[in-house]
Amino acid sequence: MDIKGKTVIITGGSSGLGRALAEGFKNAGAHVLICSNNQKELREVIVEAGVDGLLCDITDPVQVQGFAKSAHSKLKKVDIWVNNAGVGNHHTEIELQDPAFVHKMMEVNFFGMMYGSQEALKIMKKQKQGTIINILSIRAMKAHPLSAGYSATKWAARGFAEALRVAGEESGVSVINIYPTGMKTEFYNINKPDDYSRFMEPREVARRVIENLELSNPEDDLIVEKNSLYS
Repeated sequence: MDIKGKTVIITGGSSGLGRALAEGFKNAGAHVLICSNNQKELREVIVEAGVDGLLCDITDPVQVQGFAKSAHSKLKKVDIWVNNAGVGNHHTEIELQDPAFVHKMMEVNFFGMMYGSQEALKIMKKQKQGTIINILSIRAMKAHPLSAGYSATKWAARGFAEALRVAGEESGVSVINIYPTGMKTEFYNINKPDDYSRFMEPREVARRVIENLELSNPEDDLIVEKNSLYS
């Protein structure tokens, strides 16, 4: 895919991987619109990265519907929708994981992705084309005892994404799932893993996501790991 001139929507686009993706797509010549529930960070990215942005809490389906409607009205079409927004559990033992926080992770990591996908699919089915990119995690493939709650949310998101792929096929809507390994984000503000210093930078992951999309036959399920053959 030639990214230049494409319209791209990114949820959770004001920090971490979301911001790196916004900058990467913008540099590739795309028209980028992000959403975030952090107004201060949203304004900073709009100014510094030169993208458009709207305030939205992706755990609220009504807000997501309004965001999608406003974004589509502004962009006129949606070529790429990136379900990026997510939260993590700070690398905590199973017996110490806070149930309330696991509920929050499910609201963001699964339901937020579900709401975004529903709106993207509505638009793209009418267009008869489009690509939905889901930022999942290697923890949706391989469990870790310190990431049990987080893994559960990503396994759920992966299951939904697989069904989404089948649902979009007849309308020309493709679904690409991304499985990054360790990445340096605000997830690890506390309880950093011992090997955190070797984790990938968000810009490295964003680059590989975009490079994959630019291939004539992108990988539908892309594992992004440090020093992989793909790099």
